[in-house]
Amino acid sequence: MRTLIAVVAMLVAACSSPSPTPVPTTPAGGPTAAPTATPATQPTATPEAPASLEPGSVQFRVVNLYRDAGDSPAPVDVYARTQGLVQAAPIQLGLPYGMTTDYFSPPDPGTVVVTTAGAGDPTCVSSCPHFINESSTTFGEGDARTIILYGGGSLELWHNPDAGSVGTTGNALAPADASAALLFVVGVALQEADFGLRLGFGGVYGCQVNRTSESILVGGNQIAVFAFPEIAEVLLYDNRDSECSEEPVGGPFDVRGAIGSRTLLILDGRPGEMTALVLPIDAPGLD
Repeated sequence: MRTLIAVVAMLVAACSSPSPTPVPTTPAGGPTAAPTATPATQPTATPEAPASLEPGSVQFRVVNLYRDAGDSPAPVDVYARTQGLVQAAPIQLGLPYGMTTDYFSPPDPGTVVVTTAGAGDPTCVSSCPHFINESSTTFGEGDARTIILYGGGSLELWHNPDAGSVGTTGNALAPADASAALLFVVGVALQEADFGLRLGFGGVYGCQVNRTSESILVGGNQIAVFAFPEIAEVLLYDNRDSECSEEPVGGPFDVRGAIGSRTLLILDGRPGEMTALVLPIDAPGLD
């Protein structure tokens, strides 16, 4: 149930928003799947360690922005499980909306399974409507991955992919830049932002330019990448505001990162009622 997304330019004049491609293929250019503004935070739910499964070499974490069939924020259950003779162990049961697990390592080969909260049966292998996401250690690249659950599915980001995958599939995050702090802005969970948003920094005139492409705005299944001055107040603007000089529709969100660091800013809500999660990409011991 993961999604592999192609990078498609989100133009200001677009008539419709891009949507994730719900099949695990790797089209050129993009990633796959997965109230009032408040300062961004980094909430973390403490996971339960798998009791009996041998951990593998790939680290995962799960971010819960999942909404149920009624479009209401909902908790989820996260499991690690084996392949072949299927066994499963809970990582975090009842992971609340807006929270993220710590990093954990499923068996290798193995999978990360996310189900609706309280559904049980994490070893299901066919006709599993209670499954929200299933990610395999053998699909994807690199030693660390972030799975973002949202209303329309899930998005998996590969922290340290093969160099040749960067720019080919949006699941593959660009490497760190030794001369700049980088901010990766993810808008898959945003609602009512079909034509994208522009990004600016508090106290800095004008809109910031996406390093990937000037024509790609924040939103949809695109991962917009910006350099920032180690400490910044991030503001989001309507796509028609080409100078980022009018009233912002999101933020300010406080973002901090040293030169050479990479940071995720995961947006949620809708224009005028936006929240955000700020998460480091390169966790200690995982670079």
